[in-house]
Amino acid sequence: MITEESYKKTYKNIFEKFNIDQKFILQTKLELPYQIPVPDGYVVMSEFEDKKDYWSFLFFTTLKVETQIKVFDDNITLCSKKTEVTLCIIGPEFIFNTYNNEDIDIKLSNEHSYFFDKSLEHLNAIIIAYSIHFQDEYVYQITKFDLQPFCSYELIDIKKWSVEKILFLLHSKIDIEMEEITSNQCIALQNFSNHIIKNDYMFLLPENYFLLAKYRLNRGLFSEAVTFCQTAVEVKVKRLFYYFLEIEGLKESEIIEKMENTPFMSMIKKEMSKRIGGIWDIKNENSDIKNWYDSCYSLRNRVVHIGYKPNLFETERALNDAKKFVFYIVELIKKKKKNYPELYKNIIIEL
Repeated sequence: MITEESYKKTYKNIFEKFNIDQKFILQTKLELPYQIPVPDGYVVMSEFEDKKDYWSFLFFTTLKVETQIKVFDDNITLCSKKTEVTLCIIGPEFIFNTYNNEDIDIKLSNEHSYFFDKSLEHLNAIIIAYSIHFQDEYVYQITKFDLQPFCSYELIDIKKWSVEKILFLLHSKIDIEMEEITSNQCIALQNFSNHIIKNDYMFLLPENYFLLAKYRLNRGLFSEAVTFCQTAVEVKVKRLFYYFLEIEGLKESEIIEKMENTPFMSMIKKEMSKRIGGIWDIKNENSDIKNWYDSCYSLRNRVVHIGYKPNLFETERALNDAKKFVFYIVELIKKKKKNYPELYKNIIIEL
């Protein structure tokens, strides 16, 4: 953290060299869950693109961490290292809205969210550059959901060198006590797990992709969430197509050839309706398939092909519409349970 002594001795000259408006410093510390092996004191400076009077400074230090592991009746100490980043923002002013609740000053600020998110982008740029350059697959981008819900800041008036301590809420993802599942649900859980062990559940892979999409969404990784979500839909539809071709008597080599020569959207528009009926016209207004096509399939193509970055609303809508589309497919299968009894048994395996 920048102190009055270190400011006068070192940083004042640096700020003057870059013509930075030195009125206020907003600073906090973030502990990364891994180590980036840069030298202690490594500093990265970045200007805010749309707020030219503000700069972020990232100061890297290494923490030694000791973890106690219990082995039989003994404790073994494992030593490791993590990286701590001091995040500083220098600028002419910071405006925080305050209201009083039971004699406690609560700070709210859209500005804080902006500065924190942009500074996190600057940090992630360093993390990505390091991971790609050194091919370190054990580090990953940090989102606010990887951090503690509350973040303590120091707001420093440089001229007076007065320090105000501020507490901000980064996110509301706080662990709470979960409701215990019922005995009937426990029985169903055991039954479901037995089908998974026996490899009887044909939709395990797409359901895993859906869970990965939700996990990425909760961590603020919206592009990845959309990509995993659309992958889940494609795998589910292709798994269905494989099943239909198999019970129609095609050999495995013929199935593979047929699937390789059938584009995914042709499966959607032509192949599914032949087997389970329903509406598969992506132009049909207010239909589940059109909603999925517009908000998930098309969005995923924009993400993958042109690097579009979806926002929270777009990502949540993509996941919701994809799930509704899959539920629509399940309902069509239920109506055809006499034609496909084994398939029907498979979809009701889930809890």
